[in-house]
Amino acid sequence: MNIEIALKLNTLNKVFITPKNPDLEPKIQFKSGVKMDDEEYRKLIEELLSCRYSSDKLEIIREKVKSFDDLEDLLIDAQLDEEEFISLFNNLGDVEIAAMIKRHPFESDIQAVNLSEAEQVLRLYLENYVKKLPSNRQEHIFQIAEYLLEVDI
Repeated sequence: MNIEIALKLNTLNKVFITPKNPDLEPKIQFKSGVKMDDEEYRKLIEELLSCRYSSDKLEIIREKVKSFDDLEDLLIDAQLDEEEFISLFNNLGDVEIAAMIKRHPFESDIQAVNLSEAEQVLRLYLENYVKKLPSNRQEHIFQIAEYLLEVDI
């Protein structure tokens, strides 16, 4: 029964109010994939650091990086410039961008002094990228981030 109607009919005592259950909110599950082994990852980073051309770096990344966790590590370790970050972000879907925001929030209580320089750069480039997106896509990404649950494999 609607509360407004119950007030008019003086039957408020018959209105049943249920509390909101946060467990019933929609959730989006995100699996980041299996990480490459350490030796393979080290070789990839060395290859990227010695590579001169952005187009070659991006091709290597597209070819060899198969998990979100590896991509995230690579964004921190490979010393990419902002243009290279943007090119990689452009290849991600909204769920992956939302996961990146959830893991590296640019609006955070964590002080920048507690983050590595590479982590600060990642957050800055991610923020710059998201702010340049159309507002409806930004809203969609932030909504996904709100409901995102990461699932370990």
